[in-house]
Amino acid sequence: MGPASASARGRGPLSAWTFSKPVVVMADPLVKVAVRVYAEFADRATLAEVLAVVGRCRTDLDTPSAAALPEMVERLARQRLADQLAPRATGNGSRPGGH
Repeated sequence: MGPASASARGRGPLSAWTFSKPVVVMADPLVKVAVRVYAEFADRATLAEVLAVVGRCRTDLDTPSAAALPEMVERLARQRLADQLAPRATGNGSRPGGH
Protein backbone atom coordinates (compact mmCIF):
# COMPACT_ATOMS: atom_id res chain seq x y z
CA MET A 1 0.00 0.00 0.00
CA GLY A 2 1.19 3.50 -0.82
CA PRO A 3 1.16 6.71 1.21
CA ALA A 4 -2.34 7.61 0.01
CA SER A 5 -3.75 4.45 1.56
CA ALA A 6 -2.03 5.15 4.87
CA SER A 7 -3.40 8.72 4.91
CA ALA A 8 -6.88 7.48 4.11
CA ARG A 9 -6.79 5.22 7.16
CA GLY A 10 -5.79 8.14 9.41
CA ARG A 11 -2.20 7.05 9.95
CA GLY A 12 -0.56 9.32 7.42
CA PRO A 13 0.87 12.82 7.76
CA LEU A 14 -2.56 14.46 7.51
CA SER A 15 -4.00 12.61 10.50
CA ALA A 16 -2.50 15.20 12.87
CA TRP A 17 -4.60 17.95 11.27
CA THR A 18 -7.87 17.63 13.08
CA PHE A 19 -9.86 20.65 14.16
CA SER A 20 -12.42 20.74 16.93
CA LYS A 21 -13.90 24.01 15.65
CA PRO A 22 -14.54 25.30 12.12
CA VAL A 23 -11.68 27.14 10.48
CA VAL A 24 -12.57 30.56 9.09
CA VAL A 25 -10.94 31.46 5.77
CA MET A 26 -11.15 35.11 4.77
CA ALA A 27 -10.11 37.20 1.80
CA ASP A 28 -7.21 39.60 2.42
CA PRO A 29 -9.34 42.74 3.02
CA LEU A 30 -11.33 40.87 5.67
CA VAL A 31 -8.18 39.67 7.41
CA LYS A 32 -7.21 43.32 7.79
CA VAL A 33 -10.72 44.05 9.10
CA ALA A 34 -10.43 41.22 11.62
CA VAL A 35 -7.04 42.50 12.81
CA ARG A 36 -8.39 46.04 13.32
CA VAL A 37 -11.52 44.83 15.10
CA TYR A 38 -9.49 42.46 17.29
CA ALA A 39 -7.15 45.33 18.24
CA GLU A 40 -10.19 47.22 19.52
CA PHE A 41 -11.76 44.28 21.40
CA ALA A 42 -8.67 42.26 22.46
CA ASP A 43 -9.18 43.11 26.14
CA ARG A 44 -12.72 41.68 26.08
CA ALA A 45 -12.86 39.06 23.31
CA THR A 46 -10.62 36.31 22.02
CA LEU A 47 -9.29 36.28 18.48
CA ALA A 48 -11.50 33.26 17.80
CA GLU A 49 -14.59 35.19 18.91
CA VAL A 50 -13.67 38.15 16.71
CA LEU A 51 -13.00 35.89 13.71
CA ALA A 52 -16.33 34.16 14.22
CA VAL A 53 -18.22 37.48 14.38
CA VAL A 54 -16.38 38.86 11.34
CA GLY A 55 -17.12 35.64 9.45
CA ARG A 56 -20.83 35.83 10.30
CA CYS A 57 -20.91 39.51 9.31
CA ARG A 58 -19.33 38.60 5.98
CA THR A 59 -22.02 35.99 5.39
CA ASP A 60 -24.81 38.37 6.44
CA LEU A 61 -23.53 41.13 4.18
CA ASP A 62 -22.90 38.99 1.12
CA THR A 63 -23.60 41.57 -1.57
CA PRO A 64 -22.56 42.13 -5.16
CA SER A 65 -20.51 45.19 -4.16
CA ALA A 66 -17.12 43.70 -3.30
CA ALA A 67 -15.54 47.15 -2.93
CA ALA A 68 -17.89 48.17 -0.11
CA LEU A 69 -17.87 44.81 1.63
CA PRO A 70 -14.78 45.24 3.90
CA GLU A 71 -16.08 48.50 5.39
CA MET A 72 -19.58 47.08 5.89
CA VAL A 73 -18.23 43.93 7.54
CA GLU A 74 -15.97 45.95 9.81
CA ARG A 75 -18.79 48.23 10.96
CA LEU A 76 -21.16 45.33 11.58
CA ALA A 77 -18.50 43.31 13.42
CA ARG A 78 -17.66 46.25 15.70
CA GLN A 79 -21.33 46.83 16.51
CA ARG A 80 -22.02 43.17 17.20
CA LEU A 81 -18.98 42.83 19.45
CA ALA A 82 -19.89 46.02 21.31
CA ASP A 83 -23.44 44.72 21.82
CA GLN A 84 -22.23 41.26 22.84
CA LEU A 85 -19.66 42.58 25.31
CA ALA A 86 -21.69 45.44 26.80
CA PRO A 87 -22.64 44.96 30.45
CA ARG A 88 -26.21 43.73 30.66
CA ALA A 89 -28.72 45.75 32.68
CA THR A 90 -30.62 43.91 35.39
CA GLY A 91 -34.41 43.94 35.63
CA ASN A 92 -34.35 46.83 38.12
CA GLY A 93 -32.50 49.19 35.78
CA SER A 94 -29.12 48.88 37.45
CA ARG A 95 -26.06 47.22 35.98
CA PRO A 96 -24.89 43.81 37.24
CA GLY A 97 -22.66 44.04 40.27
CA GLY A 98 -24.30 47.25 41.46
CA HIS A 99 -22.27 49.53 39.16
